[in-house]
Amino acid sequence: MNFKRIMLIFLVAFALLDVFLFVMVVVNVRFTNIGRQMSQSDIVMKEMRNESISFNGNLAKDNHSGYYYSLSKTNDTNSLESQTSRLHGQSTRIENGILSSSFNHPIKVDMVTKTNDFSRIIDNPKRVLHGRKYHYNADLSSKHYVVYTEQLGGRPLMGEDGRITFRINQHGQVVGYTQSYLKTGKILRPWKKTISQQEAVIELYKHNELPNNSKIHWADLCYTRLLTTRNRSVYVPTWMVEVRAKNSNKEERLKVNALTGTVIKNNNVTVNVNDLAQQRAAD
Repeated sequence: MNFKRIMLIFLVAFALLDVFLFVMVVVNVRFTNIGRQMSQSDIVMKEMRNESISFNGNLAKDNHSGYYYSLSKTNDTNSLESQTSRLHGQSTRIENGILSSSFNHPIKVDMVTKTNDFSRIIDNPKRVLHGRKYHYNADLSSKHYVVYTEQLGGRPLMGEDGRITFRINQHGQVVGYTQSYLKTGKILRPWKKTISQQEAVIELYKHNELPNNSKIHWADLCYTRLLTTRNRSVYVPTWMVEVRAKNSNKEERLKVNALTGTVIKNNNVTVNVNDLAQQRAAD
């Protein structure tokens, strides 16, 4: 074998090696880019879709901020008890800090433009105490109940605290309401960044709180009561998620602590879909 032939063989071998290495680099870069584009969150979201867990629109990835709040329940109860004499055209009673009212004459409202009609009720201090501190809450309202809630840190309260629930009869008339009231509390700790809407839903999925073949109707950042001591309660930013399993007539409202990402498994609320259907259609 002459020298030229040996050189030719080496040149071909090196050329093939160069081609092989180039292909490997290209493939490696491609898979690296795919891995970067497909984050862990994206993978989980894909798994959820494969299990027929759906949601309206896209789940937001934005982070917010929130505080731990401390509020006194004793003083707030007294503030309702001491002011019921201002109310007219209704009979009232207070039990366990909840004011129950029945109007002497039902008030007709238009359920299509209810926010306008209800403003003349809730803004009237002879009808409702502290009414202007409450805001209409479409997520908690239904065909027979219209709910207004107080706010903490610009977010609605989504528990039984700080809520007015108007009762609507079959003729579209307001017959009365129940009310709980919380004064402005004090901040316990400096602000902290919350997890995103998407992260909250992923936490529920990881903890098997979202059944297969279910739909998430909404996921709102709000405040809920975390714990209660003798005279005070602590409230924390919470992602509340309403989910309904297919072939079920009930929806469940699940909660995730927005500061720690911990799933709050106590006090989940189950609601009847039939009671909400007409209200959502009107909204």
